Amino acid sequence: MAKYFFRDIDCEANSENGMDFYAAGVVVKRYNENSVSGRDLEVVYLHPFGGYIERAWRSDKDVVLFETILPEWELTLKIYEEMEAPW
Repeated sequence: MAKYFFRDIDCEANSENGMDFYAAGVVVKRYNENSVSGRDLEVVYLHPFGGYIERAWRSDKDVVLFETILPEWELTLKIYEEMEAPW
């Protein structure tokens, strides 16, 4: 099964204190492609201004996917999960 990183195509939905950003991170799970609900992908990424891990849903049409190798995907996801874990 292919593993992916993602980057948002548009930054309009990602804004904090008037600063826009393109979310980029790991696709945790891929559900139905091009679903009506817009919940095609479960993603996780590091919020660039808040410094915290954010989990969200993305539609296939709203992101660019980058296929990656399994060890790289696993390591990145592990780092995100460790950052997200309570101390």
